[in-house]
Amino acid sequence: MNIWKFTLVLQALNRIEMPTGARVLSVANQHEYVCLWAEIPDPSAPKIDHVFVMRVTGDNPLSIDHQIELRFLGTVLLADATFVAHIYEAIKKE
Repeated sequence: MNIWKFTLVLQALNRIEMPTGARVLSVANQHEYVCLWAEIPDPSAPKIDHVFVMRVTGDNPLSIDHQIELRFLGTVLLADATFVAHIYEAIKKE
């Protein structure tokens, strides 16, 4: 098993390719970047897109497709806690 780090861009949606079977462990501020760590059981597995939604405190409501579930991953504080981002993974409902 491996643990990989990914950096999210400060925007509403982020698409990140990860090997199949990846499991997000946490999100946090590292050197003023929003970082995400994922457990990667098999780095050689085919890669699939994971979609992450970043919401800032006070944002207008987001319209989400009813086939998508947002799984909360964590809250990240940046700029001496003046910027607060809430990170979700968008998961297609089965």
